[in-house]
Order: sequence, then C-alpha cells, then structure tokens
Amino acid sequence: MTVRLARQKDGGWRPWRDSDGHAWELSQLSVRRALVAEESPEDKPTTDDLRKTMPDEGRYCVVLPLCEKNGRWMGSALNKNKKPVAIEYDVDLGFSLLKDDDE
Repeated sequence: MTVRLARQKDGGWRPWRDSDGHAWELSQLSVRRALVAEESPEDKPTTDDLRKTMPDEGRYCVVLPLCEKNGRWMGSALNKNKKPVAIEYDVDLGFSLLKDDDE
C-alpha cells in the first residue's frame, strides 16, 4: 500500500517533503497492506482536504496525517482487519507500528 505522509507545519497540513515539485511523491512510502490498509475515520476531514492538494487526488493511497508529540511524529490508521494501529515516523529510523498493549 502506498502511504503518503503529511505533517502539521505553519498552522496547516503539508506533505512531509514540502518541496516545490512532486512534494507528495517525495512524501510517500510503501507498507504492507496487512499493516496499513485504510485511513483512520477520525482523520477523514483532514485527509479529504489533503487529497484535494494532490495531483492524482490521492487515488490508491492511504493519507497519513502525523502530529508531533514530544519530539515524535505520531499518527493512526486501520489495518486489513479494520483495527486501529498507532504509527510513528522518525526521520532517521523510518516508519514503524507501535505495539498494542493487548498483544
């Protein structure tokens, strides 16, 4: 699954790589669909707005808004079983799912 990362910046939402050209393409990565299959319903207003800024209108991807919390970029999505998953993105370490306490 293609995942496009967005982050809060200057009071709004921006592609992770906020560059002049191809910002959304430079802000995407591939993740197994079993791990991330859909956007979190709570993020729908944000993801709908972000899709309007994408050349392809965000077709065939999951848009993942990330918020900075204590120096960490955090977000959430749904896995293939429609269960919520917590996600962390680190510039150096990359994309990771946070382990659920119930597992």
